[in-house]
Amino acid sequence: MLASRDINGIPFEGIPQSVLEAMYARCPVIGSMSGGIPDIIRHGDTGLLFRAGDEADLAEKLLQTLDEGAADRVEKAFRMVNTHHTIDAMGNKILAVYRDFLGDPE
Repeated sequence: MLASRDINGIPFEGIPQSVLEAMYARCPVIGSMSGGIPDIIRHGDTGLLFRAGDEADLAEKLLQTLDEGAADRVEKAFRMVNTHHTIDAMGNKILAVYRDFLGDPE
């Protein structure tokens, strides 16, 4: 669970590595709707999101995870991280940008 909130209207989080690591370790994730957290947690699909600063909403999401389980979300999150956020996946994306810029298809 990552309960970050914006500071003076400025998002505190980019793409939180701790959430990606939890997803890769097949742990259920819950995060606030702040910064880059919603970029990696798709509500109801790869985890659950709650309104930043709303303790009741956070408690509801925690209970939902405990009551209903999260096996489907956990597997979808793992596949998403494994496909898009590993070192190899990120490296291949960076290489593709350079190849496109340089006009080199290989």
